[in-house]
Amino acid sequence: MLTAAVRALFEHLALPSDPISAAEAIKRHLARRGFSDGPFFEPDEILANRAGNCLGYSLMFGALLEEQGHRVDYVLRVNPRDVVHHEGAEHFAMLCAEVDQDSRLPDARDTSARFRFAPLEHASLVVDGRPFEPTGIDLAEDPVWAPDAMTGDRSHLEEALTAFPEYVDAYWALHRPDPTHAAITAWAIASSEFLDLERFYRREHEVLVAAYSTEELEELLSSFGEA
Repeated sequence: MLTAAVRALFEHLALPSDPISAAEAIKRHLARRGFSDGPFFEPDEILANRAGNCLGYSLMFGALLEEQGHRVDYVLRVNPRDVVHHEGAEHFAMLCAEVDQDSRLPDARDTSARFRFAPLEHASLVVDGRPFEPTGIDLAEDPVWAPDAMTGDRSHLEEALTAFPEYVDAYWALHRPDPTHAAITAWAIASSEFLDLERFYRREHEVLVAAYSTEELEELLSSFGEA
């Protein structure tokens, strides 16, 4: 259901009769007014911050299109094959090729949030039978993420990695405690926007000490501000 403030934002926008063209017009309208992708999904928050996530924009676009008489389906895509996914796959392949047991482990200064390396769920639309992505207004992604449950069953891990080779939790669970795979896992986590490198070091402290040393692990942990 559209709020009065949302209606006011679009009251002077004449939407084309073609449903996909109408959806694209909504997206352009928001872009011209400085909207972008962000962590908000409530209509008032989206308007106040000029930013919304996949859920908020999907609901807003869908409601606007439905009012025009268009058929809209709301879908949840698991691990969407977007730009972040493809670049993350390339980066993970590079880590697997170049990182080995002699590689240093990353510290706090090496962390970034460029990739995911974790499954996610992403709300989107099917408009008149055709997929339409309402996010990407500023060419960024802000998906709603939820981790898969890890059972520890080797066949389940292998199945998960067949579908998603860069799934770092499954990768580490399958290859733990090999030092090369520990280093690959750590460097992948260091560049994930969802996974926490310090938490990984603390959780796997005993395993990593056996592969490296207590002194090295303590030095890494101290880089996060707490030894």
